[in-house]
Amino acid sequence: SLLFTKTAYFTYVIALPMWLSGVHWFQVILGWVLMQLVAGFILAIIFQPAHVMEDHDYQPAEKGAVLDVDPLTHQLRTTSNFGTGSRIFTWLCGGLNHQIEHHLFPQVSHIHLRNIAPIVKKTAEEFGIPYRSSTTYWQAIGRHTRMLRALAIRLSSPPKDSAGRRSGRAYLRRQPPLGQVPPLRTSSARPVGRPPEA
Repeated sequence: SLLFTKTAYFTYVIALPMWLSGVHWFQVILGWVLMQLVAGFILAIIFQPAHVMEDHDYQPAEKGAVLDVDPLTHQLRTTSNFGTGSRIFTWLCGGLNHQIEHHLFPQVSHIHLRNIAPIVKKTAEEFGIPYRSSTTYWQAIGRHTRMLRALAIRLSSPPKDSAGRRSGRAYLRRQPPLGQVPPLRTSSARPVGRPPEA
C-alpha cells in the first residue's frame, strides 16, 4: 500500500541516517532536500524539452475524451528527440534524449535506442507521421523556452468576463490549443498512420 511504501522510504532515507550516521538531523534533512532538488532539476531539463514544445500535438484533457489516432502515433506527435548526435550526451542522459524510441519501446535497453532510431524515423516518414529529432540540446531548450513564454503571454492579461473579472480560464477556452497539429495528410491524401494501399 501507499502508506507502507512511504513509511519504508522515509525510514531508510531519513530516520535511519539520523539514528545511525552520527550526522546532525538538520544535515540529514538538508541532504534529502538537496537530493530532491537536484533530481527534480535533472528530470526537468531532460523531460521538458522532449514533451513541451511548440510543434507538439496537445490533446485536451477532458473526461471521456478519446484519441483520434492510435497510441503509437500519439507518442510520435507528442514527443521529440534532442541532442542525439552526441554519444557523450546520450550517455549522460541514459538514452532519454531518444524519447521517441523510449516511449515506443520502453522495454528496450537505452543502449539500443540510438540504433533503432533510423528505423523508427523511416517508418514514421513512410506513414506520414511527424518524427522530431533535428535539434541539439540547446536548440531544444530554446524551443521549450519559447513555448513557456507563449503560454505565459497568453495568460498574462486575460480579457474580462461579463462580470468585469479577469478570467484566464475563459480566455483559454476561447483560444485554439497551443501547438495543435492539424491532421496530417501525405501527398497522396491518405490518412496518417495507414500504409499506402497496394
